[in-house]
Amino acid sequence: MRVSNTFLHERMLYDIQSVMTRLVRAQNELSSGKRILKPSDDPLGTALVLRWRGQISKMDRWQKNIEELQSRFEMSESNLDTVKDLLTRARDIFIRGGSDSLGPDEKKALADELDQILQELVNRMNAKYGDRYLFAGADVLHRPFEVQKDATGKIIAVTYHGYPIPSRDPSTGNLNEEAWLPVEVGEGVTMPQNVPGDWAVMKETNATSPSDDLKMFRVIIQARDALVQDKNLSVEQYTDANGNQEAFIDSIDKVLARVGEALAYIGTKVERLQGLHTFYEKMRVNYEGLRSKLEDADVAEVYINYSKEQLVYQSALKVASNILTPSLIDYIR
Repeated sequence: MRVSNTFLHERMLYDIQSVMTRLVRAQNELSSGKRILKPSDDPLGTALVLRWRGQISKMDRWQKNIEELQSRFEMSESNLDTVKDLLTRARDIFIRGGSDSLGPDEKKALADELDQILQELVNRMNAKYGDRYLFAGADVLHRPFEVQKDATGKIIAVTYHGYPIPSRDPSTGNLNEEAWLPVEVGEGVTMPQNVPGDWAVMKETNATSPSDDLKMFRVIIQARDALVQDKNLSVEQYTDANGNQEAFIDSIDKVLARVGEALAYIGTKVERLQGLHTFYEKMRVNYEGLRSKLEDADVAEVYINYSKEQLVYQSALKVASNILTPSLIDYIR
């Protein structure tokens, strides 16, 4: 078969273009560090890489939500710890206020201390994290606890304006968390971002309108007023929003138990969040390994290929120069 010069030149150019294509690809892989530069390079691998990236992106979002929730719960826990300490001090005052040996002035001093405790309790339950109230339920942008004061500036009532009022599932007894501003922390898994204040301070009725039915504040207000009137707290009784009566010490013990329940609730949530965060860190490493195995280039191997293609390219150019050297004059000779 006769091989023409035209065929020889076209074949030479085709080979040089092929070598250049491989050389450019090796250069791109080295500069980008990626094996898959476009979907056509590995359609199946591209689909898997996109899937792993999607999983990694979701876990990154969940971890950010978890970290935010952990910060909120830690702040809530700190404030509730202070509330517990204040209530414990109030309980001691209730015991002292039941002594027959106290005079009016001593009872007035105890009443003043209860008044200070009351104001600090309101401050703690109105605590904020950033620009959001910690104990406002779903209405986090508005102050949850509002006070009513008399002409002397003393608190005479505290009302709750947060939403919603938490309830318990009648079948399980668990708190209903669906309306507590849930935050996504997993695939189909949500967690409330706060503890509604009306539950933490022991709301006494099921009324949805603001009213003086928050036991934490009500019991202290009544005890303070009784001491101001020189009454004995072991004799006087606390009257709840429904008209029922019980000993002051029993009432504050119930409030303390509720605060302890709220702290325990936060503790379980924080523990679960820590477990999820650790799990996602491990899964992220696994998914990142799968993605890297498919998408990232083996730099050492690519560099060897690059050096080889560069050598081939230089050789092809040298051969081409020898082929292109003969001219019409050469044939005439």
